[in-house]
Amino acid sequence: MTTLTTTADLEARAAWSIITEPSDAPAGAITAALGHTAALAALAGSTDSDLAALLVEHEAVTTAADGIAAARRWRPRVSTADIDTAIASATRDGIHLIDPSIVPGLSDLGNVAPHLLWVRGDAAALTTPLVDKDWHVAELNLAL
Repeated sequence: MTTLTTTADLEARAAWSIITEPSDAPAGAITAALGHTAALAALAGSTDSDLAALLVEHEAVTTAADGIAAARRWRPRVSTADIDTAIASATRDGIHLIDPSIVPGLSDLGNVAPHLLWVRGDAAALTTPLVDKDWHVAELNLAL
């Protein structure tokens, strides 16, 4: 089971998973286009209009108005302290931060795939074929 290995990618993925709602397609599109770290830097370092233009440029949204709406939806949740606390709590509580691309089928979700999986329990169970899983024994708490 592979966990995220770079601090920058780990923190950026954790941030996006906190900032966005599940299945937020514009967030998925911009992080796919730029990478999580660069997309987070763009969110933190640009105006709503500049971010909207970037979202349109990378086809994450179709109109500037949709881009501004996305920026306004995300910005209130951008808090370095909250992100740092979440990562520290995960570490303390034995929660593994997993790149969802290693889990069969999650990449098929495209732009609505989760940015990060926060997993407590047997994280290796995520990559085991379904027919090999004993759901009566496996204990896995998964939050997307």
